[in-house]
Amino acid sequence: MNCDDVQKFIHAYLDGEFDEADEASLRTHVGACAYCREVVEFEQAFRRRLKSSITSPAAPAGLVARVLAAFDEIEGDELAHEEQVARDGARGAHDAHDAHDAHDAHDEREASGLWGFLSLAWVRRGLVPALGLSAALAAAFVMMRAKSTEQAEDMAEASIRWHRRRVPLDVKASSLAAIRRFFSDKVKFNVRAPRFGGGVQARLIGARLTNLGAHEAAYLVYDVGGRRLSVFVVDKRALPSGAARSRIGAQPVYWHDAHGYRTVLYQHNGTGYAVTTDMDRRNLVRLISTTK
Repeated sequence: MNCDDVQKFIHAYLDGEFDEADEASLRTHVGACAYCREVVEFEQAFRRRLKSSITSPAAPAGLVARVLAAFDEIEGDELAHEEQVARDGARGAHDAHDAHDAHDAHDEREASGLWGFLSLAWVRRGLVPALGLSAALAAAFVMMRAKSTEQAEDMAEASIRWHRRRVPLDVKASSLAAIRRFFSDKVKFNVRAPRFGGGVQARLIGARLTNLGAHEAAYLVYDVGGRRLSVFVVDKRALPSGAARSRIGAQPVYWHDAHGYRTVLYQHNGTGYAVTTDMDRRNLVRLISTTK
C-alpha cells in the first residue's frame, strides 16, 4: 500500500470491505506515514461526529393527524374498490377475472415504495401513533433498503450464473465502436462499453445480447491478464438504488461475493454495470476504480 492507495480506498477500508491481507498492508503503511495516519484519523472522527449529530425529531402533532387522515382515506378507497370488484364478479367469470387483475395491479402499486409500506393497516393503526411519523419513516426506509439489497443480490447471482456458463458470443470484436454499433438497434439504452485505465491490460473479446434477470442487457467479455471478466451493461434504472453499499474511491458500489466469484454493481457516466470475475478483491477494486 502507498499514499495513493490510502486516498483511493479509505472508504472501503473504513467500511470493513478489506480482507485481512489488504487491511494489514494498509495499517502498516498508515503506521509509518504521518500524513496518511492523519487522513484516516480525520475521516474516522468525521464519521463519529456525523453519526452522533443525526437525530430523529418527533413530527408535529398536526402533521401526524393529516397523515393518519390520508391513511384513512386510502383505506376507504380500498373498501370501495373491493365492493366494486364484488359487484363486477356477479357479471360473469370473464369480468371477474379482469377485475381481479385490476385489483392485483392496484395492490402491487400501493404496496410498492415508501408510502405503500406506510399504507399497510398495521402501520396506520399502531406504528405511526405509537412511534411518531419520523420513526415510521425510518422503519419504512429499512424495509425498502432490505428489498433493494435483495434485488441487487438476485442481479449479482444472475451475473455469476452467466459468467460460469461461458456462452457463445453474438459478435467478436475488440473495438468499442464496433460493439456500440452492434447494439445500436437492439437495446433501448446506449451501450457504453467500459474502458479501464491505470495501466490495466483489459482486452475486449466480444459481446452478446441477453437479459440480466428481468432487464435487457449487453453482455461483454474481457480478458484481463489471462482472467475472464464478464461485464453486463444495463440501463442505470435497472440497478436497485437503495441497496446497502460500500465505496471504491468516491464510487458507490454494491459488492457480492459468492461461489468463488466477485460481482460489483455500479453506475458510471449514466450507465449501469454488473461486473463478475474470479480475480482477487484487491485487483478487482483497482480495476473498477479505473473505469472510464
